[in-house]
Amino acid sequence: MIFPHVALGCAILTCVVAQAQTAFVDMDFDRAAETARREQRPLLVCFHVPWSLACRHMAETTWASPPLVEWQQREFLSIRVDAAEQRSLAERFRIDRTPALLILTPEGRERDCILGYRDGRQMLAELRESAAGRDAEARARPLAERGGPASAPARHRLAAILARSGREAEALEHLVWCYDEGLAINMVYAAAQRRMLIGDFAALARRHPPAAAALVERRRRAEEALRAADHPNEARNLALITREMGDAERLLALFDALPDAASSRALLIDAVFDELIRAKRYADLLGELRPDAVEHYRQQVQIARTGGGMACCSIHAPRGPAAAGGLVDRGAALLEALAAENRRDDARAVIAAALSFEDNPQVRALLGEGLKRGGRGEWTEDLNRSAGKTGK
Repeated sequence: MIFPHVALGCAILTCVVAQAQTAFVDMDFDRAAETARREQRPLLVCFHVPWSLACRHMAETTWASPPLVEWQQREFLSIRVDAAEQRSLAERFRIDRTPALLILTPEGRERDCILGYRDGRQMLAELRESAAGRDAEARARPLAERGGPASAPARHRLAAILARSGREAEALEHLVWCYDEGLAINMVYAAAQRRMLIGDFAALARRHPPAAAALVERRRRAEEALRAADHPNEARNLALITREMGDAERLLALFDALPDAASSRALLIDAVFDELIRAKRYADLLGELRPDAVEHYRQQVQIARTGGGMACCSIHAPRGPAAAGGLVDRGAALLEALAAENRRDDARAVIAAALSFEDNPQVRALLGEGLKRGGRGEWTEDLNRSAGKTGK
């Protein structure tokens, strides 16, 4: 039995906890900007995407830190913005990754920007420094100039800050150091940020010719290293560079030249996947996927769900309908190969994995097309048997 006064007390406590959990108000950007102008308060805008593990973790922990909540409520009007749904707003403020925090003056001018994950203590310290007049560059530069492994994340952060402000040459200097030295001396940084680093390098290359030349040179070095020896880290770099720059046919030629026992082959397989499908080299593809074709695809589904761990997430590589498109296209191609090689049990497992991520008529149609391209249109009945059996 629940006594009325106990229920009322629980309800009040729940309400107080819910209110204390966040300083963010439920307003759209235009209304918040007008309110901030009218009340002469700085506006804090937290850009997030729903597929980012770092964004979700910050929502649950960082922004629920009582000292931060108290200070934030006193100093700012704060709102959250889904950067995927409001892409034009993110682009207006040159936000291309999340988590990202933008601080605007009451008149709407950018005062500061904080990129990447912070815990509650770190965020409060940075916001206080920002309020004291030390902007993102002033905060990042001393750490970046300290040298050694610990400086790699700071130099990468500083490069992003400089690129946002149009200082491409200086940004390139830091990105080159992060690629050439930071990835080698800081394994934690390499594991978490290699993809974002090469993506940032490629983004700068698209508008700054010296960066394009530098990235082409690093592709050449990676290819040269792999021809000389089995080099897993260079394979990782080359796969990501190819993803950004294209020319998968060139990478496939190198892939084919590698010894069968080279571990680098497994690291390059995703980058040459589509080329092998186009060439109908189904047996070659399925033989290279590690630990096997089904588990390889399940791992991709899991990566898509988590958004790549605690690293920054690009707003252009979403989990959701757009990510589902890429993941389902890959699943359909894999089903084409499995159908061509008459591996029905594996095909059923891939269908289940794909539908556990995103299940709707369009997804089922795409998967069915893959089975038909592999010559097994009758296997589409397995898609119907999977109806209602998948879970998100």
